[in-house]
Amino acid sequence: MVMQNPLTILSTAVQMRAREMWMQSLQPHYETLAEREKLILQFAVLVLPVMVLIFAVLLPLHDEKQMLQQSIVVLQQKADAVKLLADKVQAEGVREGKSDGSVLSTVEALARQSNVRQSMTHIRPRPALDGRQALQLQMKHVAYADVLKFLELLGQQHLQIESAHIGLDDEAADAEANGLVQVQLTVTE
Repeated sequence: MVMQNPLTILSTAVQMRAREMWMQSLQPHYETLAEREKLILQFAVLVLPVMVLIFAVLLPLHDEKQMLQQSIVVLQQKADAVKLLADKVQAEGVREGKSDGSVLSTVEALARQSNVRQSMTHIRPRPALDGRQALQLQMKHVAYADVLKFLELLGQQHLQIESAHIGLDDEAADAEANGLVQVQLTVTE
């Protein structure tokens, strides 16, 4: 005896039930309709699934695609701005002389000045191989514009960004709407 797929059995049962229902109740009612009503019903049977497909599937997918494309454009513009700023900071070269304070105090002052200090969750000194002072910074729920201002101030103080990772803040529900990002930086003198 050959085993049949349970889905095939279920599909066959549904088809039989639909055929039975058609023969018992729907076909006699359909036969009583006028020719014009039959044509309208046949047209509706053809058009209704197409309309459901368009309005329930295709249009929402199109809207989602448009929204994602707009997000990509905005994020690309932000990435370009960060790259320009990073190139500007890198072009200024190595700091010519040491400031009166440490890298930590300079970064703290610049963070307050650019309104990112309250968003800093970690500030860790990191030993640099060449003897320079280095800090690892992490910020959460920080405005993108404030991060750009902070990076520009770091460049003006001739502090170098050794590594940077800026991403959309996954933890904030309204991150994209408010321009909130998460930032990880390594700053050296």
